[in-house]
Amino acid sequence: MRRIIMGFLCTGLLVSPLWGGGAALAQEREQTDTVTTAEASELTRGFLKDETVAVKPLVGAIAFDDVDGNTARMAYGLEIDWNAAPLFGEMMEKDMFFGPTVGFIYSHLGAPTSDFIGRNPDNEALGQAGSNMAVIPTNLKVGYNVAEAVRLSAHGGGNIIYRSVANSINLGDDSTGSDSLWKYYPNAGADIEFGLGQNAALSLRPDWTFAPNDDLFMGTVALAIGLG
Repeated sequence: MRRIIMGFLCTGLLVSPLWGGGAALAQEREQTDTVTTAEASELTRGFLKDETVAVKPLVGAIAFDDVDGNTARMAYGLEIDWNAAPLFGEMMEKDMFFGPTVGFIYSHLGAPTSDFIGRNPDNEALGQAGSNMAVIPTNLKVGYNVAEAVRLSAHGGGNIIYRSVANSINLGDDSTGSDSLWKYYPNAGADIEFGLGQNAALSLRPDWTFAPNDDLFMGTVALAIGLG
């Protein structure tokens, strides 16, 4: 009996350090996993899925009809996106984009026969040598993060379009005079965005403005800079 009792005591003494070591190892592993998760979260913070406000310098082209038919001009400007999805909970915050898009886009149209940047017309049309256009988007954008660094969105609403010479673009019946004109037209389009790292993304934005006579197409490429 004494031998049996001594055997149990010896076994307990041997197992006790092993059990304690196993518990310590498990605790250390749990701490390591926690640190790894925190580090991963820190490394990916500021990526596309965390975007709240983004400022987008952009460049592109507009395609429209003037007195000579189809033509295109260079355009450049700035847009601002605000993602209100975080206000609707964590699931919306990580997966969705929902909010307004505003901005200002400028194009020098020049005369009808000018080149892509609105210069060097073949025969300068009277009153259109300095023709310019501005577009102010007032849109609602809805998107979904299909991957960590890819978001697909649709936008729509209206574009406020200014023409320094109304008949430089054939949008409607009011495009017959040479005076300046401000007008609001409905629009719709898409946003295809690719995350480039922390607080930066590449954005492709095709957009159609719907007018009574001839529609206007605008395609831009932007560098989105996340502000938070």
